[in-house]
Parts: sequence; structure tokens; C-alpha cells
Amino acid sequence: MQRSLILLPLIASLTACGGGSDSSDNTTQPTQSVAAHIQGELQAVSKTDIKVNGITIPSSTANIVIDGEEQSLFDQLQPGMMVTVTTDGKKANTIIYDSILIAPVVKSATKNAAVTVAGYQVLGGNFNQFKSGDMVEVSGYFVSGEQVMATYVTKPINVLDKNAEIEGQVTNLDSQNRTFTLGKIHVDYNSVKEYAAQGSLNNGDWIEVEGELTTDLQLKALHIDVEDFQDFEDLNDKNSLEFQGVISWISSTKEQLTLNQKWPVTITAQTEFDGITKDKLVVGKMIEVEGAWSTANNNQTLIASEVEFDHDDDQPQPPIQTNKEFQVEGRATVNNEVLSINGIELTVMPSTQWEDGIHMSSVDGHWVQVEGYQQNNQFLVTEIEPETQAMHEIELEGQVTQAEDSDITLWGYAVADDSLNQYVGKNVEVECQFVPHDKQIHTCVVDND
Repeated sequence: MQRSLILLPLIASLTACGGGSDSSDNTTQPTQSVAAHIQGELQAVSKTDIKVNGITIPSSTANIVIDGEEQSLFDQLQPGMMVTVTTDGKKANTIIYDSILIAPVVKSATKNAAVTVAGYQVLGGNFNQFKSGDMVEVSGYFVSGEQVMATYVTKPINVLDKNAEIEGQVTNLDSQNRTFTLGKIHVDYNSVKEYAAQGSLNNGDWIEVEGELTTDLQLKALHIDVEDFQDFEDLNDKNSLEFQGVISWISSTKEQLTLNQKWPVTITAQTEFDGITKDKLVVGKMIEVEGAWSTANNNQTLIASEVEFDHDDDQPQPPIQTNKEFQVEGRATVNNEVLSINGIELTVMPSTQWEDGIHMSSVDGHWVQVEGYQQNNQFLVTEIEPETQAMHEIELEGQVTQAEDSDITLWGYAVADDSLNQYVGKNVEVECQFVPHDKQIHTCVVDND
């Protein structure tokens, strides 16, 4: 049966004004004002309040939505669930829980080995009650394109529905054959009807897809929802938004970061820090960010007013598989809305941050520095900024390559000496001497930190 590709927000369609139960004497008065939009782990639940990100929020009159269905019982909410809470500044209007993965679990015979769900390695969570092949529902954070951190694991509410539901980032999109990659899953969306008036899929989009998943990670999509950052455009007061999660990417200047693999965050000179300093922000660190959404300069980002260390991060954590990061300087080329440097294609995402007034319409021919991470053999761009053309030195991060009977190269620059010979096939972060007119680098020094 065909279903629609509904290019609607994952959240906005559920955030109706609060209704629910009797609002008389059960409402606890808040001890502090709260953000209009909060995302984080549910820490405690009572008949009158919930606790999220260390804040107790009166909630007796809130609408409760679980996996897209309105619920009347407060006890459906459980500690560990990642929830979205909309408020009027004093009490909750809506409490929304939506899992990030519903799919069969795969458990290794190796003792203490991490389990996988829909191709993602799952850190944390209690899977003792499940055997391989059981359908599970996972709530938590995306750490990278290959890992999630589980905060809550349970049986799916509808145990008879064998369809998988999976969040992730679109890569390797083939619009003609209507396929793409989501993590390690190959998705065929030919059975999904697309409404052009509502937009279309793009590489880098954050989506939730529902469909039939096979054991070899092939998924026939029946329904797709696309995250739309425009939902946050009205949340532009200083402390309108509060997000909790793990840093999955951070720029070399520590002025831009990505939270939970999808939320772009900007650190400014006015950002305050609580329990952590800016220099301690690293990939894998758990933080809480408070601020306002900004659409200035063609960017979509959360401008952080405060960054707080999440003390859950004090607990021992399994090894994190970070995204493979890159950095390149060079002259930008744009052809049919595709950005490249030295013939290497770079994927611009809705969350890409354009600095100092440049954008896709104006970047062609400019010397730029580009940062991001690699996923499924695509270079996903998180930040682009204009630079003065390098004349003598250049900084690069990426894979050293060598085709048969050809020069060793890094980002399309030929290596004129043997300084990178031992690194062929490896990712390195280097500073090299640069010969602009020959597009050559030499005397490269590898940063081993």
C-alpha cells in the first residue's frame, strides 16, 4: 500500500496548545521560568510534574503524545525517555516522546559486545530481556553516523506492527532511482508518493522513515518525515530553547558544534559556561545548551547563551566511534548547485553554517576553508568561511590517497616529497608548505594529538 512522503516537521505537527486533564488545584507553581521548547532526558515523573534537564516543570494540564499518538495516562511516560516539552514559560503545554529507532535487535555472541539496532551500534541501555530478532524501541542520542547512546529501551507499543521506524541523515541520494542511505541502511522509497509542493529530499536532510526492514539492512520505505528547522524561527528570544545531548562535531575554533548529529549550535563571546570551559568542549562530551534560534545570514542555528556540563557524563562511557572529520582550503567551484574543491564534491546541508556573508549563490571562485565530517563516502559540510588564499602554508585534514602509478595526494593537492608516504590510506591532520600555482604541498607535519 502506498503512503505519502509527508515533508512535515517531526515536532511541529504535534505541538498543539495544552489541554488534557482538569487544570484546577493539581498544578504545581514553578520555582523558575522555563524555556519555551525543551529537549532532554526525562528524569522523573509524578502526577503533577516532570523533571527534564534538572528542571521540575508543572505538567498536570499538558497534552501527552507518545510515538505520534495522544495519550490520556500520565504513567505512559517513563524516566529515560527523550522528550520534547513545549511550555508557556511556567508550565508544560505538550510533552512529546518519539523514539529514534524501532527495529529488530542484533546481539553478538561475544561477551560484553555492543548490540546493534537497524545497523547502529547502541551504547548503554538494558537489552537483557531481548534476544536477537526481537523488535525493540530505543530512545536516546545520536553520537555519530554509526552509534547511538540509549537512555531508554522497551518493547514497541504496537508489538504487532513489524515495520521499522528509523531516524538518521540522508546520504547517497539517488533521486532518479529513488534510493538513499540512512546510516548503514539502503532505503528504497519508490513506494512513497512525493508531493513536490512540499519540497523534496536532499542529502544531509534529517528524517524519520518507516518501512519494511530486511536482515541485510534493505528498507522499503512506506512513510517519510523530514525535519524542518523553520519550526524554530519564532523561538528567537534569549532563552527560548534548551537542548541536551552529545557533541558529535565541533569546529577547530570551537565556535560551531553539532549536537546529537543534527542540531547546529553557535558559540559566541557572550556565551556563558557552567561547569565547563570552552576549551573542554570536545566530540563525545555531554552538555546542555540554552539559547535562541537564529536565521540570520542564511544560517539556521541555535545561538548559545549558556552551555552547561551534563554531569551524567561523569559516568564511565563505552568507546565512542566519532565521525571522520575533514578540513580543506581551496578555491570553491559551484556547478548546478553542487560545491566542490579540486574536483572533490562537498555536500551542503540545511544545517551548514555560512560565515562572513558568503552563500551558495556567491561562493563560486572564492578561496574558502571548509570543515565537516565524512559519512557513507560523502563529505558533509558543517561550516564554510572565506579565507585569504594560502601562499606558503596550508592546513588540511583528510585521507591521504594514491591511485596506481600516480602521485600521492591530499584533497587533490599533489605531495611533492615523501613527507606523507607512510600515511597513504590514513586520515591525517597536517600543516604543509604550499605551492599555489602547481597545487602542490610538501614538508607536511602531521598533528598526532
